[in-house]
Amino acid sequence: MNEWMNSSLQAAGLHTPQGPRIQGIGSGIDQFRADAIDGIAYVATEGRRGKPTAVTHRGPAAIMRQCLVNAGVTRYIESESECAAAIMELAASGVNRVGDFPNIMAAAATVIMDAAATGPGLSFLRFAHRLPDATSMDQISIGGFGVIDGLDAHVDGNDATEKKLSEESKGFLAPVMYANDVCLTPLMLVDPIKFNSFLKALASLIGAGNRTLNRAIIAAIASNTQLIDGVALFHADHSNLVDSGNGAPSETTLLANRAKHAEQRAPGSNTKSGVGPSIVLVPDALYATASKAFVTHMAIIGAQAVANVESTQNIFKDRVEVLSEPELDNYSTAYWYSLVEPSNEGLRSIVYRYLDGYGPERQLTRYFNHKKRGLCFSVDFAAGYCLTKHRGIVRNDG
Repeated sequence: MNEWMNSSLQAAGLHTPQGPRIQGIGSGIDQFRADAIDGIAYVATEGRRGKPTAVTHRGPAAIMRQCLVNAGVTRYIESESECAAAIMELAASGVNRVGDFPNIMAAAATVIMDAAATGPGLSFLRFAHRLPDATSMDQISIGGFGVIDGLDAHVDGNDATEKKLSEESKGFLAPVMYANDVCLTPLMLVDPIKFNSFLKALASLIGAGNRTLNRAIIAAIASNTQLIDGVALFHADHSNLVDSGNGAPSETTLLANRAKHAEQRAPGSNTKSGVGPSIVLVPDALYATASKAFVTHMAIIGAQAVANVESTQNIFKDRVEVLSEPELDNYSTAYWYSLVEPSNEGLRSIVYRYLDGYGPERQLTRYFNHKKRGLCFSVDFAAGYCLTKHRGIVRNDG
């Protein structure tokens, strides 16, 4: 099931004082610390970070033993449970020396969370635009982006408001807050399965905030939120609904969406944008359909990958990115959305930002919880999102 499980017999030899211990290699304690971090990270990230070491195959019991030796704990310790209790005593005392267990776990946690933060992304990271981090997550007004079509000769009294920028859209930043922690207890140190579960929980902790933000943004889109102009995001007045019945994503249906996109104007502009969609956001139920419509599929002929020519006769093929979002299935498996590139300031419709110091780069705290008798790791997350305008996003009206 995992590397810790495969080492149960090897670790069993550590139950007695005469059992084998991990010996420091190279520079002693420094090398042991590096090997322990590598071994823990290798297991927790399924091989994406770290590397297999002696620790990987011997499990948490071996780490505990060597950490106690490094700390100068030479008293007779008969069982792994006694080792775990001694380790937690050191953690409770606030000791954080190189080679001590809290120091190793803090470093391993950083590696594990960095791996989780760069793992498979959520859909909002692609179709929404990230604004610079803010110092406050109050519900503040976000100004849209206005466009001046041409440069006129300067006339005294002319200013931006007279150049048709009064149409500039605004929205409100809605805050999303999240905080949680996971604790490593003595029982988890003596049970390889539970220790592995703790590592998985630690990895998922860093992604929980972004998952919460993703869920909030998807809910705002899928529930057709009312914008600041008093009209729903998708409405005939906004000209971003396509009457395609229950039309699934296809070249024909996306052509209709493209016509809507091309007619849209940035705030203050007299000129149609002519910009087409670059992203198709679909519920998971429609992913296979969208993928077949917009992604070239290869056939193996004579041990060589050859494009299916028949399937490539589509003007959108490989020109739009297909994003599958399971959260959309909770609202409807018929609605799907096309969006322009979020870097387009005049047409993008969704922005988000993190509170300075509390974003995906994490605000990580390590502490000892005396009530739980465990070494705990906590993450606080704060962000905000905003539907700035109705431009840049089109939905079918199935």
